[in-house]
Amino acid sequence: MRKIQNLAVGLTLALIAATPSAVASTDLVYFGSAPPAGRPGPGGRPPQVNPHAPPNSIYAARFDEMTGQLTSLGQVTKLDRPTWIVANPEQPIIYSVNELGNFGAVQGQVVAYKVNPSNGGLAEINRVEAGGGGTTNLFLDQASQTIFTANYGTGQVSAVPIKPDGSLGALTSVVQDYGSGPSPRQQGPHAHAVGLDPSHQWLFVPDLGADRMFEYHFNDATRTLTPANPPYHQFAPGTGPRHVAFSADGRFIYMESELTAKVYVFALDAKTGKVSEVQQVSGVPAGFTGETSGAEIAVSRDGRFVYTSNRGDDTLEAYARKQSSGKLTEIQRLPAQGKNPWSFAIDPSAHWLLVTDQASNEVVVLKINPRTGELSASGMSMPCLSPVSATFWVQ
Repeated sequence: MRKIQNLAVGLTLALIAATPSAVASTDLVYFGSAPPAGRPGPGGRPPQVNPHAPPNSIYAARFDEMTGQLTSLGQVTKLDRPTWIVANPEQPIIYSVNELGNFGAVQGQVVAYKVNPSNGGLAEINRVEAGGGGTTNLFLDQASQTIFTANYGTGQVSAVPIKPDGSLGALTSVVQDYGSGPSPRQQGPHAHAVGLDPSHQWLFVPDLGADRMFEYHFNDATRTLTPANPPYHQFAPGTGPRHVAFSADGRFIYMESELTAKVYVFALDAKTGKVSEVQQVSGVPAGFTGETSGAEIAVSRDGRFVYTSNRGDDTLEAYARKQSSGKLTEIQRLPAQGKNPWSFAIDPSAHWLLVTDQASNEVVVLKINPRTGELSASGMSMPCLSPVSATFWVQ
Protein backbone atom coordinates (compact mmCIF):
# COMPACT_ATOMS: atom_id res chain seq x y z
CA MET A 1 0.00 0.00 0.00
CA ARG A 2 2.82 2.42 0.88
CA LYS A 3 4.44 1.84 -2.53
CA ILE A 4 1.13 2.64 -4.23
CA GLN A 5 0.73 5.80 -2.15
CA ASN A 6 4.29 6.89 -2.94
CA LEU A 7 3.66 6.24 -6.63
CA ALA A 8 0.46 8.30 -6.49
CA VAL A 9 2.27 11.16 -4.77
CA GLY A 10 5.03 11.02 -7.36
CA LEU A 11 2.54 11.11 -10.22
CA THR A 12 0.73 14.03 -8.60
CA LEU A 13 3.95 15.99 -8.22
CA ALA A 14 4.89 15.23 -11.80
CA LEU A 15 1.52 16.50 -13.02
CA ILE A 16 1.85 19.66 -10.96
CA ALA A 17 5.33 20.25 -12.35
CA ALA A 18 3.98 19.87 -15.87
CA THR A 19 1.24 22.48 -15.50
CA PRO A 20 1.86 25.86 -17.23
CA SER A 21 1.77 27.78 -13.95
CA ALA A 22 4.56 25.64 -12.51
CA VAL A 23 6.88 25.90 -15.50
CA ALA A 24 6.04 29.49 -16.41
CA SER A 25 9.08 31.63 -17.00
CA THR A 26 8.96 34.87 -15.04
CA ASP A 27 11.07 37.85 -16.05
CA LEU A 28 11.84 41.10 -14.34
CA VAL A 29 10.57 44.17 -16.16
CA TYR A 30 11.47 47.75 -15.28
CA PHE A 31 9.43 50.86 -16.01
CA GLY A 32 10.83 54.36 -16.41
CA SER A 33 8.53 57.21 -15.45
CA ALA A 34 7.97 60.92 -16.02
CA PRO A 35 5.22 63.28 -14.86
CA PRO A 36 2.49 63.85 -17.44
CA ALA A 37 3.04 67.39 -18.67
CA GLY A 38 -0.08 67.49 -20.83
CA ARG A 39 -0.36 68.12 -24.53
CA PRO A 40 1.81 70.74 -26.22
CA GLY A 41 0.55 74.27 -25.75
CA PRO A 42 -0.66 76.78 -28.35
CA GLY A 43 1.40 76.77 -31.52
CA GLY A 44 2.96 73.45 -30.54
CA ARG A 45 4.96 74.90 -27.67
CA PRO A 46 6.13 72.16 -25.31
CA PRO A 47 4.35 72.03 -21.94
CA GLN A 48 6.35 73.23 -18.99
CA VAL A 49 7.33 70.74 -16.30
CA ASN A 50 7.37 71.90 -12.70
CA PRO A 51 11.08 72.03 -11.74
CA HIS A 52 10.11 71.59 -8.08
CA ALA A 53 8.19 68.35 -8.68
CA PRO A 54 9.37 65.41 -6.52
CA PRO A 55 11.76 62.87 -8.06
CA ASN A 56 10.24 60.20 -10.25
CA SER A 57 10.88 56.51 -9.83
CA ILE A 58 11.87 53.32 -11.54
CA TYR A 59 9.25 50.65 -10.92
CA ALA A 60 9.64 46.88 -11.24
CA ALA A 61 7.37 43.92 -11.81
CA ARG A 62 7.46 40.19 -12.37
CA PHE A 63 6.12 39.10 -15.74
CA ASP A 64 4.82 35.59 -16.40
CA GLU A 65 5.50 34.64 -20.03
CA MET A 66 2.96 31.82 -19.90
CA THR A 67 -0.03 33.81 -18.65
CA GLY A 68 0.90 37.44 -19.36
CA GLN A 69 0.37 38.31 -15.71
CA LEU A 70 2.22 41.34 -14.31
CA THR A 71 2.90 41.38 -10.58
CA SER A 72 4.05 44.73 -9.24
CA LEU A 73 7.21 44.93 -7.13
CA GLY A 74 6.64 48.64 -6.57
CA GLN A 75 9.13 51.47 -6.60
CA VAL A 76 12.71 50.21 -6.62
CA THR A 77 14.61 53.51 -6.78
CA LYS A 78 14.08 57.25 -7.15
CA LEU A 79 15.63 59.33 -9.91
CA ASP A 80 14.77 62.76 -11.28
CA ARG A 81 13.63 61.71 -14.76
CA PRO A 82 14.30 58.02 -15.54
CA THR A 83 12.52 58.10 -18.89
CA TRP A 84 14.49 55.37 -20.68
CA ILE A 85 16.16 52.15 -19.47
CA VAL A 86 18.25 49.44 -21.15
CA ALA A 87 19.34 46.08 -19.72
CA ASN A 88 22.78 44.51 -19.80
CA PRO A 89 22.22 41.08 -21.41
CA GLU A 90 25.34 39.60 -19.83
CA GLN A 91 25.17 40.87 -16.25
CA PRO A 92 22.49 41.69 -13.63
CA ILE A 93 22.69 45.40 -14.45
CA ILE A 94 20.38 47.99 -15.99
CA TYR A 95 21.19 51.51 -17.18
CA SER A 96 18.82 54.47 -16.96
CA VAL A 97 18.87 58.00 -18.29
CA ASN A 98 18.45 60.89 -15.89
CA GLU A 99 16.81 63.40 -18.20
CA LEU A 100 18.21 66.55 -16.62
CA GLY A 101 18.99 69.77 -18.46
CA ASN A 102 16.33 69.86 -21.16
CA PHE A 103 17.09 73.53 -21.62
CA GLY A 104 20.85 73.12 -21.45
CA ALA A 105 21.43 74.35 -17.89
CA VAL A 106 23.04 71.07 -16.79
CA GLN A 107 24.03 67.79 -18.39
CA GLY A 108 21.87 64.71 -18.31
CA GLN A 109 23.23 61.48 -16.91
CA VAL A 110 23.47 57.74 -17.46
CA VAL A 111 23.10 55.73 -14.24
CA ALA A 112 24.14 52.08 -13.74
CA TYR A 113 22.24 49.89 -11.27
CA LYS A 114 22.93 46.40 -9.95
CA VAL A 115 19.85 44.16 -10.14
CA ASN A 116 18.81 41.96 -7.24
CA PRO A 117 17.23 39.01 -9.11
CA SER A 118 15.32 37.79 -6.06
CA ASN A 119 13.24 40.92 -5.48
CA GLY A 120 13.99 43.26 -8.40
CA GLY A 121 15.75 45.76 -6.15
CA LEU A 122 18.32 48.17 -7.59
CA ALA A 123 21.59 49.40 -6.08
CA GLU A 124 23.37 52.26 -7.81
CA ILE A 125 26.82 51.38 -9.15
CA ASN A 126 27.84 54.73 -10.64
CA ARG A 127 26.68 57.53 -12.91
CA VAL A 128 28.33 59.63 -15.62
CA GLU A 129 27.39 62.83 -17.41
CA ALA A 130 25.97 62.15 -20.86
CA GLY A 131 27.63 64.90 -22.88
CA GLY A 132 24.54 67.06 -23.27
CA GLY A 133 21.27 68.16 -21.69
CA GLY A 134 17.99 66.28 -21.56
CA THR A 135 19.29 62.73 -22.05
CA THR A 136 16.23 60.90 -23.35
CA ASN A 137 17.24 57.64 -25.05
CA LEU A 138 19.89 54.91 -24.83
CA PHE A 139 21.10 52.11 -27.07
CA LEU A 140 23.37 49.33 -25.75
CA ASP A 141 25.75 47.65 -28.21
CA GLN A 142 26.74 44.35 -26.65
CA ALA A 143 29.53 43.64 -29.16
CA SER A 144 31.55 46.74 -28.30
CA GLN A 145 30.22 47.15 -24.74
CA THR A 146 29.14 50.71 -25.49
CA ILE A 147 26.06 52.73 -24.58
CA PHE A 148 25.00 55.49 -26.95
CA THR A 149 22.98 58.45 -25.67
CA ALA A 150 20.58 60.87 -27.34
CA ASN A 151 20.55 64.23 -25.58
CA TYR A 152 17.27 65.84 -26.54
CA GLY A 153 17.74 69.17 -24.81
CA THR A 154 20.93 70.26 -26.59
CA GLY A 155 21.22 67.88 -29.54
CA GLN A 156 24.39 65.98 -28.69
CA VAL A 157 25.00 62.26 -29.10
CA SER A 158 27.63 60.43 -27.07
CA ALA A 159 29.33 57.07 -26.58
CA VAL A 160 29.79 55.71 -23.04
CA PRO A 161 31.98 52.61 -22.47
CA ILE A 162 30.83 49.76 -20.26
CA LYS A 163 33.64 48.43 -18.07
CA PRO A 164 34.13 44.67 -17.51
CA ASP A 165 32.35 44.90 -14.15
CA GLY A 166 29.34 46.59 -15.79
CA SER A 167 30.05 50.06 -14.45
CA LEU A 168 30.21 53.08 -16.74
CA GLY A 169 33.41 54.72 -17.94
CA ALA A 170 34.10 58.27 -19.09
CA LEU A 171 32.72 59.42 -22.43
CA THR A 172 34.79 58.40 -25.44
CA SER A 173 32.97 60.50 -28.05
CA VAL A 174 30.48 63.37 -28.31
CA VAL A 175 29.03 64.67 -31.59
CA GLN A 176 26.66 67.56 -32.23
CA ASP A 177 23.48 67.52 -34.34
CA TYR A 178 22.49 70.77 -36.04
CA GLY A 179 19.52 72.37 -37.79
CA SER A 180 16.01 73.57 -36.98
CA GLY A 181 12.44 73.35 -38.22
CA PRO A 182 9.24 75.41 -38.50
CA SER A 183 7.53 74.27 -35.29
CA PRO A 184 8.11 76.18 -32.04
CA ARG A 185 9.47 72.85 -30.77
CA GLN A 186 12.13 72.91 -33.51
CA GLN A 187 14.16 75.98 -32.70
CA GLY A 188 17.30 73.86 -32.50
CA PRO A 189 18.47 70.24 -32.68
CA HIS A 190 16.77 67.70 -30.41
CA ALA A 191 18.31 64.24 -30.72
CA HIS A 192 15.41 61.99 -29.76
CA ALA A 193 16.81 58.47 -30.13
CA VAL A 194 19.87 56.45 -31.09
CA GLY A 195 20.15 53.10 -32.85
CA LEU A 196 23.18 51.17 -34.07
CA ASP A 197 22.59 49.02 -37.15
CA PRO A 198 23.19 45.24 -36.91
CA SER A 199 26.58 45.58 -38.63
CA HIS A 200 27.68 47.68 -35.61
CA GLN A 201 29.06 50.39 -37.91
CA TRP A 202 26.37 53.04 -38.37
CA LEU A 203 24.60 55.00 -35.64
CA PHE A 204 21.31 56.59 -36.67
CA VAL A 205 19.87 59.54 -34.75
CA PRO A 206 16.31 60.79 -35.42
CA ASP A 207 16.44 64.49 -34.53
CA LEU A 208 13.03 66.05 -33.83
CA GLY A 209 14.30 69.64 -33.88
CA ALA A 210 16.33 69.46 -37.10
CA ASP A 211 13.92 67.35 -39.21
CA ARG A 212 16.89 65.12 -39.96
CA MET A 213 18.03 61.58 -39.31
CA PHE A 214 21.74 61.97 -38.62
CA GLU A 215 24.15 59.15 -39.33
CA TYR A 216 27.52 58.59 -37.66
CA HIS A 217 30.18 56.00 -38.35
CA PHE A 218 31.16 54.07 -35.23
CA ASN A 219 34.74 52.90 -34.70
CA ASP A 220 34.40 50.05 -32.22
CA ALA A 221 38.15 49.95 -31.49
CA THR A 222 38.23 53.54 -30.21
CA ARG A 223 34.51 53.88 -29.44
CA THR A 224 34.38 57.12 -31.42
CA LEU A 225 31.73 58.62 -33.71
CA THR A 226 32.35 60.56 -36.94
CA PRO A 227 29.82 61.96 -39.44
CA ALA A 228 28.88 59.63 -42.30
CA ASN A 229 28.86 60.73 -45.93
CA PRO A 230 26.26 62.15 -46.36
CA PRO A 231 25.86 63.08 -42.68
CA TYR A 232 22.03 63.03 -42.57
CA HIS A 233 18.78 62.37 -44.36
CA GLN A 234 16.56 65.45 -44.64
CA PHE A 235 12.82 65.18 -43.98
CA ALA A 236 10.03 67.59 -44.93
CA PRO A 237 9.71 70.62 -42.62
CA GLY A 238 7.73 69.87 -39.48
CA THR A 239 8.22 66.07 -39.57
CA GLY A 240 9.80 65.74 -36.12
CA PRO A 241 11.76 62.42 -36.32
CA ARG A 242 11.48 60.49 -33.05
CA HIS A 243 12.41 56.77 -32.82
CA VAL A 244 14.15 54.20 -35.02
CA ALA A 245 14.22 50.39 -35.39
CA PHE A 246 16.03 47.92 -37.66
CA SER A 247 15.28 44.68 -39.44
CA ALA A 248 17.40 41.87 -37.99
CA ASP A 249 19.30 41.41 -41.25
CA GLY A 250 20.29 45.09 -41.23
CA ARG A 251 18.85 45.81 -44.67
CA PHE A 252 16.05 48.13 -43.57
CA ILE A 253 15.50 50.99 -41.14
CA TYR A 254 12.11 52.03 -39.75
CA MET A 255 11.67 55.55 -38.40
CA GLU A 256 8.63 56.97 -36.57
CA SER A 257 8.02 60.73 -36.67
CA GLU A 258 6.41 62.49 -33.74
CA LEU A 259 4.91 65.63 -35.27
CA THR A 260 3.35 63.90 -38.29
CA ALA A 261 3.01 60.32 -36.95
CA LYS A 262 4.42 58.80 -40.14
CA VAL A 263 6.51 55.66 -40.55
CA TYR A 264 9.45 55.91 -42.95
CA VAL A 265 11.11 52.85 -44.46
CA PHE A 266 14.74 53.07 -45.62
CA ALA A 267 16.99 50.58 -47.35
CA LEU A 268 20.51 50.50 -45.88
CA ASP A 269 23.76 49.52 -47.58
CA ALA A 270 25.81 48.42 -44.57
CA LYS A 271 29.07 48.55 -46.53
CA THR A 272 28.79 52.25 -47.36
CA GLY A 273 26.20 53.44 -44.83
CA LYS A 274 24.08 54.89 -47.64
CA VAL A 275 20.31 54.97 -47.07
CA SER A 276 17.50 55.36 -49.59
CA GLU A 277 13.85 55.96 -48.82
CA VAL A 278 11.57 53.06 -49.75
CA GLN A 279 8.18 54.06 -48.35
CA GLN A 280 6.16 56.46 -46.21
CA VAL A 281 3.13 55.22 -44.27
CA SER A 282 0.71 57.45 -42.37
CA GLY A 283 0.17 56.46 -38.78
CA VAL A 284 -3.23 58.16 -38.57
CA PRO A 285 -6.50 57.20 -40.28
CA ALA A 286 -7.75 59.08 -43.33
CA GLY A 287 -9.61 62.23 -42.40
CA PHE A 288 -8.10 62.47 -38.92
CA THR A 289 -8.03 66.12 -37.81
CA GLY A 290 -6.79 65.88 -34.23
CA GLU A 291 -3.29 66.23 -32.85
CA THR A 292 -0.73 63.77 -34.20
CA SER A 293 1.94 62.50 -31.83
CA GLY A 294 3.80 59.42 -33.01
CA ALA A 295 5.70 57.74 -30.20
CA GLU A 296 7.19 54.24 -30.36
CA ILE A 297 8.21 51.81 -33.11
CA ALA A 298 9.49 48.22 -32.97
CA VAL A 299 10.06 45.28 -35.29
CA SER A 300 8.64 41.94 -34.11
CA ARG A 301 11.15 39.33 -32.96
CA ASP A 302 10.53 37.20 -36.05
CA GLY A 303 10.87 40.23 -38.34
CA ARG A 304 7.44 39.80 -39.95
CA PHE A 305 5.66 42.74 -38.34
CA VAL A 306 6.21 46.34 -37.24
CA TYR A 307 4.31 48.03 -34.40
CA THR A 308 3.86 51.73 -33.62
CA SER A 309 2.00 53.85 -31.06
CA ASN A 310 0.26 57.19 -31.53
CA ARG A 311 -0.43 59.41 -28.53
CA GLY A 312 -2.60 61.72 -30.62
CA ASP A 313 -5.50 59.30 -30.84
CA ASP A 314 -4.29 56.78 -28.20
CA THR A 315 -3.88 53.90 -30.63
CA LEU A 316 -1.48 51.17 -31.64
CA GLU A 317 -0.82 50.20 -35.24
CA ALA A 318 0.32 46.82 -36.59
CA TYR A 319 1.92 46.42 -40.02
CA ALA A 320 2.85 43.33 -42.01
CA ARG A 321 6.42 43.61 -43.26
CA LYS A 322 7.55 42.26 -46.63
CA GLN A 323 11.02 40.95 -45.95
CA SER A 324 12.29 41.26 -49.53
CA SER A 325 11.40 44.94 -50.00
CA GLY A 326 10.97 46.08 -46.39
CA LYS A 327 7.62 47.65 -47.27
CA LEU A 328 4.75 47.80 -44.79
CA THR A 329 1.03 47.10 -45.10
CA GLU A 330 -1.28 48.14 -42.27
CA ILE A 331 -3.16 45.18 -40.83
CA GLN A 332 -4.63 46.64 -37.65
CA ARG A 333 -5.34 49.80 -35.70
CA LEU A 334 -6.65 49.39 -32.17
CA PRO A 335 -7.12 51.42 -28.97
CA ALA A 336 -4.14 51.41 -26.63
CA GLN A 337 -6.49 50.47 -23.74
CA GLY A 338 -5.34 53.65 -21.97
CA LYS A 339 -4.23 57.24 -22.42
CA ASN A 340 -0.96 58.48 -23.92
CA PRO A 341 0.77 55.25 -25.04
CA TRP A 342 4.27 56.66 -24.67
CA SER A 343 6.07 53.41 -25.42
CA PHE A 344 5.78 49.63 -25.44
CA ALA A 345 7.96 46.53 -25.27
CA ILE A 346 7.66 43.02 -26.70
CA ASP A 347 8.37 40.32 -24.11
CA PRO A 348 11.13 37.72 -24.66
CA SER A 349 8.61 35.01 -25.59
CA ALA A 350 7.24 37.30 -28.34
CA HIS A 351 3.66 36.50 -27.23
CA TRP A 352 2.91 39.73 -25.34
CA LEU A 353 3.24 43.47 -25.79
CA LEU A 354 3.39 45.77 -22.74
CA VAL A 355 2.11 49.31 -23.30
CA THR A 356 3.09 52.18 -20.98
CA ASP A 357 -0.03 54.36 -20.90
CA GLN A 358 1.43 57.39 -19.15
CA ALA A 359 -1.65 59.56 -18.67
CA SER A 360 -3.82 56.75 -17.30
CA ASN A 361 -1.09 55.55 -14.92
CA GLU A 362 -1.03 51.92 -16.00
CA VAL A 363 0.82 49.29 -17.98
CA VAL A 364 -1.50 47.32 -20.25
CA VAL A 365 -0.76 43.80 -21.49
CA LEU A 366 -1.80 42.90 -25.05
CA LYS A 367 -1.65 39.49 -26.70
CA ILE A 368 0.32 39.02 -29.93
CA ASN A 369 -1.02 36.54 -32.45
CA PRO A 370 2.22 34.95 -33.71
CA ARG A 371 0.61 33.89 -37.00
CA THR A 372 -1.12 37.12 -38.03
CA GLY A 373 0.78 39.68 -35.95
CA GLU A 374 -2.48 41.14 -34.69
CA LEU A 375 -2.84 42.45 -31.16
CA SER A 376 -5.76 41.84 -28.81
CA ALA A 377 -6.76 42.91 -25.33
CA SER A 378 -5.82 40.45 -22.60
CA GLY A 379 -7.85 42.13 -19.88
CA MET A 380 -4.69 42.43 -17.79
CA SER A 381 -3.00 45.61 -16.62
CA MET A 382 -0.98 46.93 -13.70
CA PRO A 383 -1.16 50.33 -11.97
CA CYS A 384 2.05 52.31 -12.39
CA LEU A 385 2.59 56.03 -11.84
CA SER A 386 3.33 57.85 -15.13
CA PRO A 387 5.09 54.98 -16.96
CA VAL A 388 6.91 55.97 -20.17
CA SER A 389 9.15 53.00 -21.03
CA ALA A 390 9.46 49.27 -20.34
CA THR A 391 12.59 47.10 -20.32
CA PHE A 392 12.89 43.37 -19.68
CA TRP A 393 15.77 41.89 -17.71
CA VAL A 394 15.97 38.13 -18.15
CA GLN A 395 18.07 35.87 -15.94
